[in-house]
Amino acid sequence: MQVEGGPAAAQAVQAGTAQMSVNADSSALPLMAAGDDLRALGVFQSSDRFLKVVLRNGVDKPQQIKTMASIQGIGLYATYSYLRYNRIDPASVKIVKSSAPEIPGLLARGSVDAYILYEPWAAKGAADGGHIAARIGDFGVGYVQWLLAGRSWLERNEDAAGKVFRVVAQADDLVTADPKAAAEATEREVKVPADQTVKVLPEITFKARGFTGADYAAEKKVADFLLGQKLIKKAPDLRTVLLQGWYERHVGTQGASAGPGA
Repeated sequence: MQVEGGPAAAQAVQAGTAQMSVNADSSALPLMAAGDDLRALGVFQSSDRFLKVVLRNGVDKPQQIKTMASIQGIGLYATYSYLRYNRIDPASVKIVKSSAPEIPGLLARGSVDAYILYEPWAAKGAADGGHIAARIGDFGVGYVQWLLAGRSWLERNEDAAGKVFRVVAQADDLVTADPKAAAEATEREVKVPADQTVKVLPEITFKARGFTGADYAAEKKVADFLLGQKLIKKAPDLRTVLLQGWYERHVGTQGASAGPGA
C-alpha cells in the first residue's frame, strides 16, 4: 500500500488495514504515545545529512531569522534544535507550520526567512532565491526510519516479520552497491527523476540494524521535546515499543547475506 507521508503508514497498521509499515521515528513516536499497538523492529535507514537549513538571500546568519517555516515531526524538532544550538530562544521566532511542497514558495516570496527540509525541497529553495546554510548533523540532529509492526499481529507472526525485514535489509545492500539501479527503480515506482535520486543517495545511510543504547538516548530527546510542546500527553515506554534484540534474533546477519529464497 502506498499512502501519503508522515504518520499515515503507521496509522494504517493501527487501523488493521496493514500489518507492517515504514515510518520515521518522529512520525511513529506520537502514535506510540497514544496507544500500545505499535512496535518498532529495527532501523533500516538513517541520516544526519539529508535535511538541510535553507536561508533566504539577505539572511546570512541564524541571528537574523525572524520567521521560519516547518513541517511537523522531524522538521519541528530540527527547527527548535537549530535555534537553540545558535543560542536563539525559539519563542522569539515565528514558526509557520506548512507542508513541504509549499515551503520553498514561502521563502521565495519573503514570507519566511528560513526552513529545514529534505530534498528536493531544500534544493528548490536554494534555486529560487535562497541558500543552504547547514545540515541537521551540524547541530546534533539525525533521523532514522523504522520497520514497524502491529503488536498483536507480531506476536503470532514473528517469523514472517523477520523474513520481511531480511528483504528490506537486502534492498539496503542493493541500494548501497548500485545507486544508479536504485534511482531507476525509484523513478519507476514513485516517479521521482532518477538524476535527482542519484544526487541525494550519498546523503543517506542504507543499513539495517537493531536498536542500540544510542537509539534510546536519541529517542528520549525527541519524546521530551514532544512532551514539552504538548504534542503528546505522555511519553511512550521506549524499552517496550523499541524491541531491543529483536532484529538480532529474527534477522541477524542473514539480512545482508541471505539469497533470494531466504
